[in-house]
Amino acid sequence: MQTTFWTALLTSLAAAAVTSLGIWTIRRFTDWGRRNTAYFVAYRHA
Repeated sequence: MQTTFWTALLTSLAAAAVTSLGIWTIRRFTDWGRRNTAYFVAYRHA
């Protein structure tokens, strides 16, 4: 039980960190993100 809790906690923290980094990156490079929107949409549906 203890191992499962820590594994789930660390995994969710890693997912939160990756998501936060992605949001920060897109906010930082807004113009680049807008120019490449089609690539992001295509990746989402892949």
